[in-house]
Amino acid sequence: MTRLSGFIFVLFLYAIFALEVKSIEGPVSVSQSAPKYVGSGEQFIIKLTITKEGTESFAKIQQPLPKGFSAVAVLSAGAQFSFEEQTVKFIWDKLPEANEFSVSYKVTVDPMMVGLMRIGGVFAFVKNQDRVLVEIGAIEINVKPAESVAEEIIEEAPTGIVEEKIESNEEVPEVVAVFVDKEVVLESTKEEQKPAPTPIKKQRKSFIFKIQIAAAYRKIDVSFLAKKYNISNKISEEIHNKMYKYTVGSFDTYSEAKLYLNKVLNTFAVKGAFITAYQGKLRIPVNQTFK
Repeated sequence: MTRLSGFIFVLFLYAIFALEVKSIEGPVSVSQSAPKYVGSGEQFIIKLTITKEGTESFAKIQQPLPKGFSAVAVLSAGAQFSFEEQTVKFIWDKLPEANEFSVSYKVTVDPMMVGLMRIGGVFAFVKNQDRVLVEIGAIEINVKPAESVAEEIIEEAPTGIVEEKIESNEEVPEVVAVFVDKEVVLESTKEEQKPAPTPIKKQRKSFIFKIQIAAAYRKIDVSFLAKKYNISNKISEEIHNKMYKYTVGSFDTYSEAKLYLNKVLNTFAVKGAFITAYQGKLRIPVNQTFK
């Protein structure tokens, strides 16, 4: 019994001294910074700056990340970094002595992720043997497709053959008689009239229109897109501007593509789908097809 009482007393003393951690005495603030816009499949840095007065104590930063974000440490300032169950953590046994320091981590965005994401969190530390929580103000990050998607509003141009008419404004030349060695020679006061040129028929260039449904820096399995959007039509893959881009359909006119685009947006519910144009195998801006 005596040995048990002694053991309990030792644990009691250990608990008291363990709590005697030097705590932060002044105000504490945490600010974070990150880009406002990022592209699907891209990477970006989140930086947190801690400002405090006094010395070190036990502390922790904890930030839940939206599903589709993954993180790795860049600058830890002596903390133990972890990313588990969509949560970033920096844990210090002792905070750095500097009154202001920063930590940062790199976030990778899932190629299929789009939308407005909010990231907040808390900074926890010990003060006067009490655990204190400081809220980290949330920031908003707008994740967009890597290629900005905007529906092009273009009036449909007339199709078919364009006939270029060339009109002649030449007058009928005046003819006079000239007597030379008793022979009559007809001479024009103006240059002899040339036959009117035949109207030139200018054929319109041939274009193909398709509907883009996705774009990413990493290759996407087309079967995944077909299942995700319930698309039975063939999905084509191409590399354009160092990105993988995925399209459906092939149409000879813009109006046909426009009708199918409405189906893709409404029936397949593909957000951000838009019309693309090709001249042969070359991808071109849609507005060039109406010049």
